[in-house]
Amino acid sequence: MSQTQTKKLNPTSLNEAIEKHIRPNTFPLGIKMVEREGDIPERAKRPGRDLHFDSALCQGMSISRHYGWTVAVSRKDISCPIGATLF
Repeated sequence: MSQTQTKKLNPTSLNEAIEKHIRPNTFPLGIKMVEREGDIPERAKRPGRDLHFDSALCQGMSISRHYGWTVAVSRKDISCPIGATLF
């Protein structure tokens, strides 16, 4: 393989390596930023709609890490002024 080529990461093998060598207490977390609410997966839990509370952005990430849920947080779900600046 030349220096300009890169290997594609296989998420499954990457997760297996993390579990084998690091053994984290929570699920690995991937973050995807979307521009439109229509791009949010149907199965994603929304703090305001599904969990019935407004959350800080870090709380949404923590819920996702501990329960393995897909969590989507928008400006209307945020109660934290610092997190709201991202939207």
